[in-house]
Amino acid sequence: MGILEFLLFLFLIFPNVHSEYVCSSSFCGNIQINYPFKLQGQEPGNDCTYNNLTCSNGGIIILNLPYSGDFYVRYIDYYSNKITLYDPRNCLPGRILNNSMNLSSSPFSATYYENYTFYTCPKNAAPVGYDALPIGCLSNSTNATIATTQESPEEFEYFGCKIIGSSIIPVMFQGQFDFQGIDDDLSLYWNASDCKDCDPQPSQEPGESRWNNVWKSPIFFPSFLLLLLLLLSCCTRLIKMAVARNEGNASVDLNSNTAAALPQSTILTILPRPTLQPGQVITGLDDSKIKSYTELVVVGENQSISGQENSSCAICLEVYNPEEKVRRIAKCGHFFHNDCIVLWLKKKSNCPVCRTTLSDVKM
Repeated sequence: MGILEFLLFLFLIFPNVHSEYVCSSSFCGNIQINYPFKLQGQEPGNDCTYNNLTCSNGGIIILNLPYSGDFYVRYIDYYSNKITLYDPRNCLPGRILNNSMNLSSSPFSATYYENYTFYTCPKNAAPVGYDALPIGCLSNSTNATIATTQESPEEFEYFGCKIIGSSIIPVMFQGQFDFQGIDDDLSLYWNASDCKDCDPQPSQEPGESRWNNVWKSPIFFPSFLLLLLLLLSCCTRLIKMAVARNEGNASVDLNSNTAAALPQSTILTILPRPTLQPGQVITGLDDSKIKSYTELVVVGENQSISGQENSSCAICLEVYNPEEKVRRIAKCGHFFHNDCIVLWLKKKSNCPVCRTTLSDVKM
């Protein structure tokens, strides 16, 4: 129990040990907020620089970009340092058209920047085939608004289109909104963390932060190995106990089967040792007395002995072989292997089957 208590203690202190190296985190909806972000008004507890986020009553994260206003946060990828934004009114092109994206005063940047020109065209004549998709939130029943990086306004003027503005838009790859439409989300990046007190945690699901703290702890693997060794030791002990139990059951079954296999006559003729009378002492016999009390008999070809139902020695339980010489006790008529009964009578002067005493037989 001492090892179990020690391992339990280690697992309980995992989060406390690792929390010295990981900044506190929080949740807004299903999105986990870690360094370099924190909720507005939250005390970080260290000297690291954070970007403030706001959590609405509906569980929506709001990021404010200087000169560009508020955006909703759809996703935060702590592995690639990417934050995905979308417009609260679901009209990102309108935001960009009326107010170009200025990221100079924010910690965020884009992979590329592209200059998009906005056109309003008659809806039936909109040049959709020129890598330009209508923008739903800026179009109506008569006019379609499109945005493109094409630098040939003459081609669009041919369709009756007019320029309504231009804007530099941050994109993940060149021509992003030409192929996907400008209604797509906005992806920005931040620089890698340079705060030694904080370790970014990529978990995005509530409840995962605690387990991330556990497996990142420096004492996790030693404790895991100890637990593994303990489990292996318990399994080995259980296996040995099971094997010993099976062997014990097999031994009991073997003894039962052996007893059942013995001839009925042998089992019935084995009697308990009689109680010695006062002053009576049982001693072995010498060779001359053994020969006088017994006689040799030859076993028949069918392993049988005339007048004897049992065909095996009651001492060693082995079956007699054809033409084998066995010894018969004259007084009681029981047969045994010659060697078996001679050794027996040299130690005891009675029959091993019926316990008849031979010492009182007259020579």
